[in-house]
Amino acid sequence: DKYISTLKKDGIVIADSDFVNISKSKKYNLIKLPLSSTTLEKMENLIALNIVSLGALVAITKVISHESLEKAIIDTVPEGTDKFNLEAARLGKSLAESLT
Repeated sequence: DKYISTLKKDGIVIADSDFVNISKSKKYNLIKLPLSSTTLEKMENLIALNIVSLGALVAITKVISHESLEKAIIDTVPEGTDKFNLEAARLGKSLAESLT
C-alpha cells in the first residue's frame, strides 16, 4: 500500500497472494500470484523466491525475453547454482502463464 499512490495509471502491481492483501482498483492492474507457497512447494526452499518472482515479472511484463533472463542468470549467479536458479525462473514464468 505504501507505494500504490506512486503508480502511473494502468500500472502493474504483482503481489504475493500468500502474504500481501491488496484490493483491486481501476487505477492499476493487480496480479496476485502464490509466489511463496509455490516456491516452497516446488523448490523446497524460499531462497529461490526472488528468482521465481523475477521469472514471473518477465513473463508478465515482457520487459526482456525469457532467453535474455536465462542468460543473465547464467552469467551472474554463483558457480554451481545455475540449474537451480534457471529452474526457479522457469517456475515463475509458468506460474505467471497459468493466469492466462
